[in-house]
Amino acid sequence: MKLTIDRSDLSDAVTWAAGALPARPAVPVLAGLMLRAGERLTVSAFDYEVATTATATASVTDPGEALVSGRLLAQIVRSLPPGPVGLTRGGGGLVVSCAEATFTLATMPVEDYPSPPVPPPVAGTVDAGLFAEAVAQVVLAASRDDTVPAFTGARLHLEGETLTLSCIDRYRMGVRHLPWSPAGDRALDGTGPGQGGPSSTAPGQFGAGAATALVPAGTLAATARHLSAGTTLTLRLGDGLLGLDCGPRHTVTRLLDNPLADYVSQFPATGAIHAEVRTGPLLDALRRVALVAAPQTPVHLVFSPGRLRLEARAGSEAHATAALDADFDGELSIGFNPRFLLDGLTALGGDSVRMTFAGPGKAASLTGGDGRFRYLLAAVRLPTG
Repeated sequence: MKLTIDRSDLSDAVTWAAGALPARPAVPVLAGLMLRAGERLTVSAFDYEVATTATATASVTDPGEALVSGRLLAQIVRSLPPGPVGLTRGGGGLVVSCAEATFTLATMPVEDYPSPPVPPPVAGTVDAGLFAEAVAQVVLAASRDDTVPAFTGARLHLEGETLTLSCIDRYRMGVRHLPWSPAGDRALDGTGPGQGGPSSTAPGQFGAGAATALVPAGTLAATARHLSAGTTLTLRLGDGLLGLDCGPRHTVTRLLDNPLADYVSQFPATGAIHAEVRTGPLLDALRRVALVAAPQTPVHLVFSPGRLRLEARAGSEAHATAALDADFDGELSIGFNPRFLLDGLTALGGDSVRMTFAGPGKAASLTGGDGRFRYLLAAVRLPTG
């Protein structure tokens, strides 16, 4: 294998593919990046759960392939100056050269590297920027505790021309709706793990039925961070797999078993108690009072006509209050986990937040001005006395 490639193009490809490298590989070859040179350079990684691939334009003199330490290659490429980079595989390993710097990396047996899964059929397309924004909003509600694996996933529901993303961790839920373009002539194999569910048809046509998949939230978030506004993301779904294609970058991930039920019905119904508060002042007030909140202690929201007072305390050691204007009639007292409330308000963005309550001690929902993202937050029992 022998080729020349621009350092920027090589860096983009290596950085993308290296995102799937496992922290603790089950076998040594899974710590490697597979480089294949043909008409273009293809860089890929696979850990039996997630496969990432990136292609880049290169001047290939001798086609071939090499498997080298992925993290080391990524570090080397980041250290190189701008300009052309030479990659040559010889008897001593893979030689990486740029300007006056030369590195030689030991290669691993290519034949020991596992074959990645075949990408599933195309399901449709979505604006990559909108998708990345939606993922960033909802994944904050995904659990980091894998005791119940389903709560570590993001529920992807496709129905008609609407794509719905949601995550839940028992105490909060984020839901975002966005438009997408289904590939109506592609059938979905809904028999694989992570698909189907009470609101799906399998097999079925996109645009005529619905499909649901439970995607590892961490994988989805890592992929979304590399997506750019103004580009198109292609979704592939089937055989227990989700594929994400954006230009020269591709990801295929296995879906989680046991898809979550549709918890959207848990949001307070229309006609419940509402409050409208400016987001910026509320965030400032919350950050201030949360400074004295003891661990596992809620922040207390006390609504009165036209006003909202926030309170937090750390036993008898500290107590803080902050007040601000609120569009509210009546009186209501409710408590929330301050970090969870802060996460939701930050994800909403916008100038104001609409808070909807089913009543004291019950879950509340937060929505922004455009209503595209909703955040459901469980109330915390307030201490008595």
